[in-house]
Amino acid sequence: MEKVFVLIFIIGFTMHVQAQEVNTEEPKNVLYGSVGNLVLWFTTNANYERLIKTKDANIFSRYYLHVGFGGYAAWAENGRSTDVSFRWLGGRKKSHLELGVGVVSLFDSQGYDIAKSNTQGYEPEPSRDDYRDFYPAATVGYRFQKLRGGLVFRTGLASPDGVYLSLGYAF
Repeated sequence: MEKVFVLIFIIGFTMHVQAQEVNTEEPKNVLYGSVGNLVLWFTTNANYERLIKTKDANIFSRYYLHVGFGGYAAWAENGRSTDVSFRWLGGRKKSHLELGVGVVSLFDSQGYDIAKSNTQGYEPEPSRDDYRDFYPAATVGYRFQKLRGGLVFRTGLASPDGVYLSLGYAF
């Protein structure tokens, strides 16, 4: 009977100690959805970020590689967008200044479809590259993200998104 009590005590103590341990490792992955608007420009994106470096610094302490896929609509065109950028986060708690630079590819699928339908088989099909443009991407914004993961909320001004709002999860 003593062995049973000792075994129950050891199991209970082990469970208690494990419950007290806190995961101090910072999440390496962030997934979020984003919508942006700038007058006659509207974007929606699905985004993934990977933490590539963390350091103890007063200004920027986290560095991310960002990839986003989505769509855009403007007055005279709409299509797909793809962007790749580097992001820097400043702040040591849960509120961060976020800066980013990179490149975005915009494919005008509406213009391509119109040009393709205008050929009617008599002319060569238009090149998709003629309807793809590359632009600089930039981000300046606020980011709410706890250091141990969970909810991510972003807002700010970006190119080409305009004023954006994002909601996601860090894990």
